[in-house]
Order: sequence, then C-alpha cells, then structure tokens
Amino acid sequence: MKALEDLLEEAWQVRQVHFSPLLGADDPRGTRSISLTGSGCALKCAHCGRHYLEAMLPIAGLSPRDPRLEGASSLLISGGCDREGRVPFMPHLEEVRALRPGRRLNWHVGLVGEEEVAALEGLADVVSFDLVGDNDTIAEVYGLKATVEDYRRTYRLLRRAFPVVPHITIGLRGGRLSGERSALRLLQEEGAEAIVFLVLIPTPGTRYAHCTPPPLREVAGLLAEARLAFPTIPLLLGCMRPGGAYRRALDSLAVRAGINRIVKPHPAALELAARLGLQVEAGQECCVLALSQGEKPLPPVLASRPAVPADAGRLPEQVRVSAGTEAVLGLRPLPMEVAPTTAYFLLDGGGCAMSCAFCAQARDSHARADALSRVVWPAHPLGEVLSALQQAPPGLERLCLQVTVHREAGEQVRELLRTLRLFTSRPISVAIRPRHLGELEELLADGVDTVGLGLDCASERIYRQVKGAGWSSMLRLVEEGCRRFPGRVRVHLMVGLGETEEEGCRTMQQVYDWGGAVSLFAFTPVRGTRLEGRPPPPLGTYRRMQAARYLMERGLVRFEHLRFAGGRILSFGRPDLPALLADGQAFRTSGCPGCNRPFYNERPGGTMYNYPRPLSPEEIAQALRELELSEEVG
Repeated sequence: MKALEDLLEEAWQVRQVHFSPLLGADDPRGTRSISLTGSGCALKCAHCGRHYLEAMLPIAGLSPRDPRLEGASSLLISGGCDREGRVPFMPHLEEVRALRPGRRLNWHVGLVGEEEVAALEGLADVVSFDLVGDNDTIAEVYGLKATVEDYRRTYRLLRRAFPVVPHITIGLRGGRLSGERSALRLLQEEGAEAIVFLVLIPTPGTRYAHCTPPPLREVAGLLAEARLAFPTIPLLLGCMRPGGAYRRALDSLAVRAGINRIVKPHPAALELAARLGLQVEAGQECCVLALSQGEKPLPPVLASRPAVPADAGRLPEQVRVSAGTEAVLGLRPLPMEVAPTTAYFLLDGGGCAMSCAFCAQARDSHARADALSRVVWPAHPLGEVLSALQQAPPGLERLCLQVTVHREAGEQVRELLRTLRLFTSRPISVAIRPRHLGELEELLADGVDTVGLGLDCASERIYRQVKGAGWSSMLRLVEEGCRRFPGRVRVHLMVGLGETEEEGCRTMQQVYDWGGAVSLFAFTPVRGTRLEGRPPPPLGTYRRMQAARYLMERGLVRFEHLRFAGGRILSFGRPDLPALLADGQAFRTSGCPGCNRPFYNERPGGTMYNYPRPLSPEEIAQALRELELSEEVG
C-alpha cells in the first residue's frame, strides 16, 4: 500500500486537475432536521441509540408557520427505523407535503421498496442514503438481517427516481474500518454523482460509547483512495465526525485528500485551504443540497493531461526558459556539466520598468532581450512547457519564476501559479518586486513557497548608483516581509557592485535578524548593460562573503564578531573556522532548497563562484585558501 503522504499528494493533484479551486464550507443553519418518529426507533443502533433523534424537530404538531421553521429554506426529513431498516414515512406524506412550499427536501429513507419510492415522487429533491459494505457490520451495528446486496438493491432503486447521495460512515463498526472500501467498490460498479463521508463519534449512552474514533491516518488514507477512485465527482466530509483536536487534524487532512466540501470546517483547515490556493465558498444548508443547486466538477480531462484554464486571460502565450531548464525538460538537447535541480522561468512582460545598471532586462539596456545574467532564456509556448513539466525527472526539485517589473506582473504570476499547480506539486519560488506588502502576502497565500526580493545592493550608496531612487521603500518592504513571514522571504544580494565587505555583512545580519535569509550572487558583467565594463568581484572577497553568510545563517557568528580593516574582513573571530567550513557547504550556491543555479555567474571551466554540486576535498581546500585569512585558515 502507498505511504499516506504519497496518497495525499496524488489525491491533491487529481483534485487540482478536475475541479476549480473552491472549497465548500457548509453551515446548515438554513436546514431544519425533522424526525417522523420523534425519538422512537425500533433498532437502537450501536452508534446512535436514538441519541441523534432527540435533536430533531418531531413532525407531530409541526405546522408550516411554526416559529421553529422560520428562516428555513430546506428540511432534512428523517426519523428512526422499523425492524426492517426503513424510515416509516408513508403515514406522514401529507404532513411533509404541507411543509414543502418554498423549501427543498433532503430525505433519509432507509431500505425502502418500490411502493415507498413511488410514493415519494414530487416530494424529494435529494435522497441521502447510508451505504454499508459489510454484512457483519450491518448485523452488529443495526441488528438487521439485511445484506450488502439489500443495500445495493435499494440504492439502485432510489437512483432510478431521485438524485441520491450515498453516505459512508468511516469506522462505523466501533471505530474499526470494516466494509468501507467494499462500499466504494460497490459505488464504482453502480455509479455515483457525489459521496458524503462521515466518521464515527463514540456517543455517550450508546453501545459504542467507550470506543475510540478510527485512526486519523486510516481515515485520511480512505479519503485519498476515494479521491483517486472517483476523480471527477464531488466528495464531501459531512456533519457527523468527532470534534476537538481530532476534527482539527481530520479536516486539514481532508483538504489535502481533495475533499470538495466540509460541513463546519475547522479554522485550521480553512487556513490550509487558503495556503493551497483554494477559495472558500460558504453554504447555509445541508451539504448535499449545496450539490443539488448545481455545483459540478469540471469536465474530465482527456488523456490525464490538464487543460490550461480557458478564462486565464493574463496567462502568457509563451514563457522564457533557462537553457539548462530546456535541457532538463527535454525541450532542447544541451550537453551539461551539471544539471539544474530547479526549473527556472522568466516572465518578462515585454520589458522591465526598472533601469538596474547590471541587468540585461533593464529598460535602458542594449543587451539581447533573451538574457538574464549570463544565461540565455529562449521562449517556448506555455503549453509545450507545461506538458514537459509533467514528464520532468525526479531530480528536479523546485520551480522558480523570475519576474521583471511590469504592470501586470502580479496578476500574471498568480494566473500562472494556478495553472502550474495542475501540472506539478513541486514547490514554487517567485523572484519579484512586489508593489506592497499585501501583494507579497497574496503570493504566499496563492501557494508560493518562497519569495525572493531583489534588494541586490548592500547600502543606500550603492543602490543609488546602480538602481536609482527607492532604497528606503525597498528596505522597508524587505524588513516588513521578513518579519511578517519568517523563513519564507529570501533577500538577493549581489557582491561586486562597489560595496565593502563590511557593508555587505551588516546588511546580511539585518536580514537574518528580521527573520529572512540571504541568497548571494556574484556580479557578472553583461554586454549591453551600463556596467558591462565592470569586472567581477575578486574571488577572495566573494569567498569571505560566502563564509559570512553561511555562518550568520547558522547563528555561528554575528556581524559584531567580525573584524574589518578598510571594509575588508580580517577575522571571523572563530579559531575553529576551518572545521566549521570543512564540508564545503558555504561555497555552494545559496538559495531556496533545491536551487543550484549552475553557471548563472560562471562559465564552465572558468572561475567558480558558486559550486552547483558538492565540492571535492581538493576544491574545499582550495576554497579555504581563497578566503585569504592567514590568522584563522592555515
């Protein structure tokens, strides 16, 4: 059997493919529950013991103008069962008919026959049918001599006349799973338009009062299996399920398992839904009545290939792909010394509003339009790229969207995120200049794993020279973003723009103190930019900045511990520095998890600023020598 996390991931992807990004949240205050038998039931079932009938309105003496029905737009017609497992509704048809005007009716009827079905004509908007898939469970819970085939017969009979939504109670047999999967197989054979799942509540005063609810992992696994078995029909988590911490965990697992609607979802599940990009659609009636109002799944997608949303007007027709990503996705053959472990995409919007002196995409740049740093980014049709992503090798760990500054950048990214989520479950990073903190928050809420903010410059002095005005507002956005979303904002800093090492280290320490992280880049001169004649930074400078970043990120040094002379690092104040850097991690690419950016700042065979792979012992020794710190590195 698949591991639970794998099942949940697969189920979530199926939901993403076949349904719009909505989560129904039903609070059935617009539905009144009516018992045709009052608190009476001939069965006294092990899980209910007539307990739930006591909360319903008895039909006796109930009139259409009864104050208890005020504001009710629908009714749940239910009641206790006779010894054959039927709700005896035939004597009450006229009473129910009197209550019907202006209200929709959801019926619980039990194991009825053809006569009862015919009598319900014109009175049932939907029938909720409890389905059990195990004979021993039927006998133990209900005390009935009925079999699974009796349930199949009744279900088939009802479906000929009415919309029917089967209900499966997980753990019905005293908290043990017993027949739930058989019930799902029965529905695969017979067909279903939707399924409601309930979970046993060990209820005081019942035979199962001292049982425990079914294990959460088993419930979540069953929900995920149901999503995979029924990819195109709505699946619902109904009102009967345990509360407290159990509900908190269950509801969140249900969201991950691809459930479409939840009755009174726990706030934690709503928060998770928002992070996953789902919009909440509130309902005020029984969940099955929300379905009968017209909620439909999106049409099945042929050949298991998701369709690009037809209404995605802001989606680019083409997207630029880094040369290494082209090769990894099979879009173009390219010999590679090291393959990228992140797929990099560029959304240029036809031009950038910024005039950064180092950037090929700047509005005043004369560089080739398909360049960023020293990397070429050919354009490909979006559909071609999405199809290639579906076949991407497992070594591809992440997607990264590089976004230039243009009017529709935020909207375009959000549309593309929604589409990418249909094709991949990999985490997605976005490097963007948000207009304000709210836009950064929206991106994270839309499912972005990490946002990269291009501060680029280590001081206001350099910022004015290289990027122009705006240092204060950009630094404020960086600080607010890092503080508000700790661990989810990475600040891009470039070494070699004219800053001192002291300025760079001071800014890095600020970022870490705010709760952010730093990704380092080595300045790379690009022909056609204003800084095309500036040399890259000295390798010693870059190595010292790499070491400082690495040690600060791990809390091993602070800015105050460093010793500078003329702006250059002389000492980290750590006699054990060689041991701290002995694994070479400090000198590898710094970025989001799974980002190696091969040769973004380097040429194959040239000076290696950021290693895109583990270093050899010889390379580690060389990097330590390149630090040029004679006091600490011998």
